[in-house]
Amino acid sequence: MNLLPGRAERALENYRPTGRLDRMMLKLPTDDSRGFELTAALNNVGVRAHDGAPGASGLDGTLFVDRNGGFVRVSNDELSLGFPDLFRGFWSLRDVRAGVAWRFEGGVTRVYADDIGMVYGANTRLTGAFDLRMDQGGEDNLGLKVGVRDGTADMLADFVPVKVVDPDLYQWLTTAITKADIPSGEFYGHGQIDRDAPENSFSSSMVYRFEEASIRYDERWPEVADASGEVFIQDGRTRVDIRSGRTGGLELEPGEVRVVPEGEGIQLYVDASAPVPGSALAFWMDNSPLGELAGEAGRSITLDGDFHLDLGLGLPLVSDAPPTIKASVRADSGTLTYPEADLQWTQVNGELGFSSDEGFSENPLQAHFMGAPVTVLMRRSENAQSLNIRQYGRLDVRQLLDRTELPDSMDMGLSGDIGYQATLDVSPDTASAVTLYSDLAGLSVDWPDPLAKGIDDEAPLRVTVTPRQESGVDLSVDWQDRANLDMTWQAGMVDIALNELVLGDRQLTNMTVSARQSDSEWLVTADSEWTSGRVVWPRDDQPVSVDLERLTLYRSDSETDEGQESERQAQTFRDLEISNWPDVNVRIADLNMDGESAGSWSFQLRPDAAQLRVQDIVGALKSLTLTGELDWSIATGREVTRFTGDINGNSLADLGTLVGAEIPFRSKNTAVKLDIDWPGRPDQFDVSGLSGSVSVRFDDGVILEGNNTAQLFRVFNLLNADTLWRRLKLDFSDLYEAGVAFDAISGKASMINGLLTLDPELQVVGPSGAFKLTGTSNMVEETLDMSMVVVLPLTQNLPLAALLMGAGAPIGGALFVLDKVLGDPLSKLTSATYSVSGSWDEPDVRLRRVFDTGN
Repeated sequence: MNLLPGRAERALENYRPTGRLDRMMLKLPTDDSRGFELTAALNNVGVRAHDGAPGASGLDGTLFVDRNGGFVRVSNDELSLGFPDLFRGFWSLRDVRAGVAWRFEGGVTRVYADDIGMVYGANTRLTGAFDLRMDQGGEDNLGLKVGVRDGTADMLADFVPVKVVDPDLYQWLTTAITKADIPSGEFYGHGQIDRDAPENSFSSSMVYRFEEASIRYDERWPEVADASGEVFIQDGRTRVDIRSGRTGGLELEPGEVRVVPEGEGIQLYVDASAPVPGSALAFWMDNSPLGELAGEAGRSITLDGDFHLDLGLGLPLVSDAPPTIKASVRADSGTLTYPEADLQWTQVNGELGFSSDEGFSENPLQAHFMGAPVTVLMRRSENAQSLNIRQYGRLDVRQLLDRTELPDSMDMGLSGDIGYQATLDVSPDTASAVTLYSDLAGLSVDWPDPLAKGIDDEAPLRVTVTPRQESGVDLSVDWQDRANLDMTWQAGMVDIALNELVLGDRQLTNMTVSARQSDSEWLVTADSEWTSGRVVWPRDDQPVSVDLERLTLYRSDSETDEGQESERQAQTFRDLEISNWPDVNVRIADLNMDGESAGSWSFQLRPDAAQLRVQDIVGALKSLTLTGELDWSIATGREVTRFTGDINGNSLADLGTLVGAEIPFRSKNTAVKLDIDWPGRPDQFDVSGLSGSVSVRFDDGVILEGNNTAQLFRVFNLLNADTLWRRLKLDFSDLYEAGVAFDAISGKASMINGLLTLDPELQVVGPSGAFKLTGTSNMVEETLDMSMVVVLPLTQNLPLAALLMGAGAPIGGALFVLDKVLGDPLSKLTSATYSVSGSWDEPDVRLRRVFDTGN
């Protein structure tokens, strides 16, 4: 029988109640009013969700129904409730107290409740209300409110309306917030829900407050922990206001996270700010995309001090597109260190802004680098693929040298300071290159010419350092008009290509140097047009071995350096820290000087605190052999070079290539013993300070005529026919166009500061007579103060004897008769003494006495 109205019948069909009705009472009218009343006690009743109305099971309570509607009052210890059109499943609830009513108002059915209360989980209290209006001739609308108290993060999957929230947003909300206490929260929903409802006609919003939360907003960035704030969700848009929290060692200031649908995707925006201790950088480099952006060099940087970060991130949730970044970092007396290069910037101040769309701000940072103030600018390249960092400043060369392994007092001949520009290009695809440019104005370079430079001179230098992809660095050096080289450095190996080295009017090109490290030594090989050989540098204290097959050297055309004051000389010597030099054994198979062979050489360098000793010197120069020892030292507070040794062999002229001067001499036998010293370095040889002793013996040779030899060897012109015999107006058969022949020359001399004193004499013996020279010569002024005795056998030179005595031909004839009568006493000797003064070029020779041996 049809006891209920058609609408009620349909409701029963749609909701399909289950369970029992106890103490049911049905009142039916006795007239045609069609009124009725039904009351009952609900016992484990369930209803199916339908048209936005919730479904439930396990309901206990009371029921009232009449023809205009009804109501249910529920009081349960446990039940199941759900809104399957909104949420993912049914909720298991306890301590449920609720009342739900419905009304039939014309063509509209209204189901509503406003006093729902229950407990979810351990201690989470839920409250709710809803109002469902179903219009047979119009729209079906639902209004819903759910309140939460004392919730936890694991509830979010159940209480976020998965059926109306974008799936990607739902995924983020239910996975990003991994832990949270939710003191309170509310969900509101309102809108059309029938089958013909337009898209987005149901509006929902949610707000809940959280504490002690952990939010992993993106798997590539550090988690936010101990966060507190509020979450707002409105029609697919989410905003998280964070009052406080911690992430990556940072204490966050108030910020927000927003999830916004954009086109077909969803964008996550993070706006955060925090004071940043320098110690937090390493964590962020290892645990965020910042490490990839900064590259290997960036991950090696350490920071000290306090900084402040304002960070804005845009992170796509459903694509692999790169994040958008907007950041600003403020520094106040911070310190940045790059340990791999032993570089440090201190007192870093300023604000640096960065946008992934626009690059870096133009605001410079101020800092101190190597003790001097610098300005640092950053900008992105035009193609947005690389970062350009520029630093401007001045650098004290002493500060630079102090960072090397050189002794503290060694300045390498460099002093002053330079202005420079350093540029670093950071690219994700290529190794970052550092370029250093300076005109070197302000730098004094006390090196041998032509590499020397005055403090005010400009000599542009450009150095580029490029890390290699696998390991090591490439170094390119261009020192304008001086040198150009390329170098590759890797662990255990160094390769250098010296493209050009300018030495005055000469250019050395195409030299290669390779160094390889083994367990016991470094092996260095070099090859070029001017040298070829190898150097072995042991890792222990054994001497370094330098073995050159050939070496070509060129003399400088510049004047010798002016002498320094003794104290400055001594300090310059001390600055070299020679005691730190290694022992070196040197062999040169073929030495070439200015294009001529200077023989083969070997020697040993033995440095100590006060001197550099070059010992066991052996040089083979054509027919000559030079042996000896050279000491470069500080003696009595001044810098001194001393050489002791011997020269033995055939012609002394073979020494000319080594000394760079033609020697007016030829001999079949040479024996020279030297013990000489001069102030300054070994290369500062100067007769003005020459002291010591020398002894010589030459046999069977000739003194060349018309010679223009410079310096010391010009003294031989005194014995040249062009300067002496012509003045005597004599003619001997043993004189040749080449010069004066001799059988032997021997003698000794001492020198004090350039003054040569024959000790006791220099003897020259020729086929027709002999010379004996005594006295002094000033080698600086090239002047003479000497006596010369000419000794001739009388029997061979009677006409000469007459001329020596100023006699005419009759006297000469008489002497010839006397010689025949008297025999040996007169025939043994005819001698004359001359004074020799004037200069080496124009000696003044005057006859003083005859028949005088000069004794």
